[in-house]
Amino acid sequence: MATSQKDNKRILLLPVTQTQLCFDKNDFVKKDFCVDEFVAKCRQKVSLETLRENLEMYFKLLKNAMIELINKDYADFVNLSSNLVGMDKSIEILREPLNKINVVVEETQELMSNKVIELEHALKEQSNLKRRRQLLKHMKGLIDAVDKIEHIQNAEEFKAEQVSERIAGEFNQLQHHAVFCKNLPVLTQIRPRIAEITGNLQKSLERELVEGIVDGEAKKIHRCLNSYALIGKISDAENLVRLHIINPQLQQIMMEHDRQVSVPKLKQLFTRILDFLSHNLRFICDITSGRKTKTGQQFRGILGYDFIVNSAWPAIVTSFENHLAELFATEDSDLFHQRYVQCMQFVGSVERLCGSQASINRMRESESSSNLMTHWSLPMYFQIRFQKIGRAFISSLADPCAEVCDPSLGFRLNASCAVWICIETCWKDEVFIVSLIHRFWKLTLQLISRYTTWVNQMLPVKGEDKVATTEGKLANFNIDQMAALVHDLDILNAKMKALYERVIVPYAEQQKLKDISILKDALTDQLDGLLNKKEEIVHFIVNKLVEQSIGFLRQAQDVPRLFRKTNRAAPTDASSYVGFVAKPCTSFYSVQAVYMDSGMLSDWLTQFVNEISTRFHSVVFDVLTSVRKMEESLMRLQKMRGGRSSAGNLSALGGGEGQLSDDDKIRLQLYLDVENFGKQMTNCGVEMNKVCKYQDLLKLVEESRTPASSGSTTQ
Repeated sequence: MATSQKDNKRILLLPVTQTQLCFDKNDFVKKDFCVDEFVAKCRQKVSLETLRENLEMYFKLLKNAMIELINKDYADFVNLSSNLVGMDKSIEILREPLNKINVVVEETQELMSNKVIELEHALKEQSNLKRRRQLLKHMKGLIDAVDKIEHIQNAEEFKAEQVSERIAGEFNQLQHHAVFCKNLPVLTQIRPRIAEITGNLQKSLERELVEGIVDGEAKKIHRCLNSYALIGKISDAENLVRLHIINPQLQQIMMEHDRQVSVPKLKQLFTRILDFLSHNLRFICDITSGRKTKTGQQFRGILGYDFIVNSAWPAIVTSFENHLAELFATEDSDLFHQRYVQCMQFVGSVERLCGSQASINRMRESESSSNLMTHWSLPMYFQIRFQKIGRAFISSLADPCAEVCDPSLGFRLNASCAVWICIETCWKDEVFIVSLIHRFWKLTLQLISRYTTWVNQMLPVKGEDKVATTEGKLANFNIDQMAALVHDLDILNAKMKALYERVIVPYAEQQKLKDISILKDALTDQLDGLLNKKEEIVHFIVNKLVEQSIGFLRQAQDVPRLFRKTNRAAPTDASSYVGFVAKPCTSFYSVQAVYMDSGMLSDWLTQFVNEISTRFHSVVFDVLTSVRKMEESLMRLQKMRGGRSSAGNLSALGGGEGQLSDDDKIRLQLYLDVENFGKQMTNCGVEMNKVCKYQDLLKLVEESRTPASSGSTTQ
């Protein structure tokens, strides 16, 4: 802190520069200033010549600042020497008493140092004596505890229950004293006696515990387990329970089971083991946990025991490994799944027998649980499922338009139905395993992606009327099948979203995944990529319908030939070509109306009508223009001849008074054709009054009739 204040004062004394320098002037007052580092730092910015000029400039500035400072305090500089006159005598007067004080202080300091050393030595001796006194106390306590335990064990007048409890208490004291007597000769000398005491105590407790469990004496079991807890041998008691109670019973159950691993037999095996744990081992657990036993007795709880986790569970897993090796076989994936589900349900039932959540956590983190899960080859199981599901979907692409395997699903194409069945299979209870959720989720996205690739291959190739199949060949794919594909895309999208919310999300929450929104985003991306193909497919369908119809529109050009100078009667029905123009659309509508949404189908056909109306308008306009020109030409010709004969010839050309002329018949026929086309499209669900192109066409033929009709009436 003081150093930084000094540096700040030095910085404040530096003069302020008027021009920008290539270095920081504060660098010169730093304690760690280094010339080489300063020059190297400045050379990165400017050349040496510029640095030299800046240094000379700053040197002159410092020199001027120093001169100004001296001139400012010149009087003080001059009086400095005169003020120091006589200072030597004053210093000499003070020198002698200061030296005496210095000597006294040094003597006192030396004396205090010696006393501190003596005190520290005394305290150290006192500490050593205290430590030795404690060691003697522990040694005496150790010997007394050994003598007392030997006396109790050799005495015959004590009852068994009194012996076990007193010995456990004394043995606990013995262990306490032995910890402090570690590495002392007395412990080495008395160790054989301690070993004999320990052996006798363990035999006594083991015998008493086994007798208590066999006879069902809760009081004796509680006393024995409490003794084990007092001497810190809880694990020995748990091992005894596993060795004398659990292992023989499990051995008997396994022998009767005879290594059968069928699902019904497994269920019976797990039920028998759970019954044993619930009736026999639960009795001991109730005693140590402080709960009421089945006999109505209740004891003080004993901390540290966990017979389910430390005694029963390792023995159960070992029995499975030794007697049920075929339980973990993966050859039959369906059977493997059934066995795995049965086993996991059994594990859950065992966890419910644990007394607390901490006990459940210890069981899940135990080595036995890790060994059990290692035997279940889940990656191999998923690989088998992956191959079956993938093979089923790929085989369906060989004939994507075949009859769907399950019509009740609502799909129209075999490929679409197959991909949904494969996706649904991934999440069926008979297939899905919760711990493999990440793998089945990835497979689901892969199936959608592969289906999207197939849809891309089904899309039309530009300049071709064919589409690519999965084998890379070209196959005809008609518009009905394309419409079925659009229908299937919507169905698949709806079913996938429902499956995600109903099945996948609960599984993800069960696994406690941190961010479930990632799954939804991935699924949305896949489905959006699939639905984006609909527009292209619809465009293909409309174009195909237009291509099939547009060729028949040329026959409208033959209408004048049918009526000019043929004396045919006025038309009352539409031409035959109109039926051919509308037939692709009506046929498509009759097939798709059963499956497709009426609004969607109407939108598609509206696009078709727009295109056809545009082409129809062009053809009709050309015909009407030709008719009008022909009519005008004949009228000019007749007028050029003049006279009554001209009127008579013109009347004959028109077909006589009160009759339609040939041109009027042509216009009427075109009107009937356009009107009939509109009626057929209306029957297909198209709102013709909203189709602008058709309304323009209808207006054209209606207006073309008006002048001709009035002209005919005048004549």
